[in-house]
Amino acid sequence: MKASLIVYIKHDTKSMPLLVEALKQQTEQDFEVIFAQDGCDENVTKILRETETQQTLLMTHLFSKEKDYKREVMLNKAIVEAKSDYLIFIEEGSIPHPKFIEEHIRLSKYGKVVAARTATLSNELFSEVTQDMLSSRKMHLYMLGKAVRGKVKNSSELFRITNGFLRHFILSDVWQGLSSDNFSLYKEDILSVNGFDERFDAKTEESDFDLELRLMRQGIFTKEERQIATLYKVSPVEPLKTTPVATSILEESNTKNHSWTPYGIEKREVLRSDDD
Repeated sequence: MKASLIVYIKHDTKSMPLLVEALKQQTEQDFEVIFAQDGCDENVTKILRETETQQTLLMTHLFSKEKDYKREVMLNKAIVEAKSDYLIFIEEGSIPHPKFIEEHIRLSKYGKVVAARTATLSNELFSEVTQDMLSSRKMHLYMLGKAVRGKVKNSSELFRITNGFLRHFILSDVWQGLSSDNFSLYKEDILSVNGFDERFDAKTEESDFDLELRLMRQGIFTKEERQIATLYKVSPVEPLKTTPVATSILEESNTKNHSWTPYGIEKREVLRSDDD
């Protein structure tokens, strides 16, 4: 198996059939899908069961029965569950281009995080996407037309540059930071820093930044890959907000300058530090 696609979901069920249809259209089919759900929604389970009988995708649904925020916990469980050596992360409300999986794999390299970008669609525009549009692979052309009319945020991501030679000479390095919306890396690399820090109490930019910093200290660097591995994503309802807990975690990380978090996948280090 060439890749494990990990999809973080909270409660968005409307876009899930579209996501599954888009995954059926991938040019690279040697991958599994792991839905890591923060919570337990019977509607999600029902949709996955219905789609599972209609297609051949290898799907796993992980969920948390706890009411508290558990995003990082569920992502870590998905990392452990993953059967492939290569992990691709996206979030709910996303629709991948047909070559999405293929291109993430092509860009992969040990010691490298592939940080791709998203083309952000308004709720109104996202509602225009249909399964027929995806099955006929006409969505990208449709969105290009909308981009020309100024209807797509980050519309430059729709103008794909897939030739390596051209990418080297045309695209300049403009770093925006790691985003869990669309990134990938080897499982071995994220395990080397013990995955996500599970102390975060809300979905914040600090969680992604903390992971990126710890990977960097481990010698695993992030490479921004724009205008390739294209992902369309509906605009979030609310902007990300920081919390005192998130700020404290980052301050601690910067003070200790560590790459391994004792609050990640492996918990034995937590016990040792508590005993100290």
